[in-house]
Amino acid sequence: MLKKFLNIFRVQLPKNDRPAFFAQLDIENAERVFIISFLGVFFFLLLLLLDIQRIQSGKFDESYVYKVSMFLHMGLGLFIIPAFLIQSNSEQISKGEYKYTRLIIYGTVFLMTVILIPMALFATKDRNSLMTFVVYMILVNLFITSPTKQLFAFNIIVFLLLTMGVFYIEKSNVVVLTAALIEAIGVAIPVFIIALYQYNVRVQQFLNERQIKEQSLVIQKSLEEDFKQRLIQIEMRALRAQMNPHFIFNVLNSIKLFMVQNDARTAANYLTKFAKLIRLILNNSKSQMIMMEDELEFLKLYIEIENFRFNDKFDYKIQISDNIDAEFVELPPLILQPYVENAIWHGLMHKKDERGMLLIDVKMIEDDSIVFTIEDNGIGRKAAGEMKSNTARKAQFKSIGMELTQDRVAMTNQFYGTKASIEVEDLTKKNGEAAGTRVVVRLPIT
Repeated sequence: MLKKFLNIFRVQLPKNDRPAFFAQLDIENAERVFIISFLGVFFFLLLLLLDIQRIQSGKFDESYVYKVSMFLHMGLGLFIIPAFLIQSNSEQISKGEYKYTRLIIYGTVFLMTVILIPMALFATKDRNSLMTFVVYMILVNLFITSPTKQLFAFNIIVFLLLTMGVFYIEKSNVVVLTAALIEAIGVAIPVFIIALYQYNVRVQQFLNERQIKEQSLVIQKSLEEDFKQRLIQIEMRALRAQMNPHFIFNVLNSIKLFMVQNDARTAANYLTKFAKLIRLILNNSKSQMIMMEDELEFLKLYIEIENFRFNDKFDYKIQISDNIDAEFVELPPLILQPYVENAIWHGLMHKKDERGMLLIDVKMIEDDSIVFTIEDNGIGRKAAGEMKSNTARKAQFKSIGMELTQDRVAMTNQFYGTKASIEVEDLTKKNGEAAGTRVVVRLPIT
């Protein structure tokens, strides 16, 4: 049982953690010193009324004790100084930036010592009571948390001062002297043990908080790594979706057709664009962020190759606002192409009544976001969906690029707290007929 009791006081604070612990302890003690100072001023006002009553009753002429007590009572008014300093520098103290915090704390303890210990001695002479000493021990030991060594040294010094004072006052009366010393010991030892226990509990609490914080950082780092891995997997799937084997096969077939027709110039031009497109895909997929200029160049090549395959069936236009410098704005790679592909394959490719038009508009809005608008005058999503449902090759034309892009945007918003968004809108004519599709992609500027 004794061993278990002693283990309570054996909490070790690692050397590396001491600066942070004591800085936090100073902040807590400053708050307590403010309360003590407020109470000191409050009792100064109460005891001032008592002293006035003693003056009026003529007790000041009976004994010098009342005169000295009044002088000590006046000293309680000095507690307004630490209260004012803490109040006026509260913000800095709470952040640990005020360099005189510890000086104010120990200065207040010293002020309490030079006022309350003499008051305790005179109270002993006047009423044979150590009540003021009890209040002092509780305030200094239990209300202010101090390190073990300082606590021990301080209590020894204070107890010696009190012992010498009591001995001087009651040396002629051995019974009263003995009773007073036993009473002082009975107060000092339990209060010191409780204060020591309180300090060790605070140390243990600090170590537990530090351990929880470290564990939280490990968990957060693990979640971050998991997120990055998931994002990389999605981006790799997006890359594979970009390099759709059907797309590559159709392009190569087109090149082969031009070569069979002895149209070497067209075949070479087509092959050059295709090679450049593949190189851009591979380069862009290596980075989490790329320049807008590279993304738009990739889109331009992709649109030209697809339009070439469809015998120049549509026109396209890429327009950028004057307040955007595409060389210095970054965005996630391969994030716009799925919507361009969808506009061509499911909107413009099936258009028959008029020439198709694909517009990519890039603007900056007030909250420092880039808005990409991809608009086509194709047959619309409803008609495209009906055509897909009627074909046996539905799975072949099913694009997963848009789904992957939605996942990338959702994960990025969740992890980084951004407000990227993707909206798809069906366009209609005045008579209600489908007039195409508009996709609005909003991305924060990087």
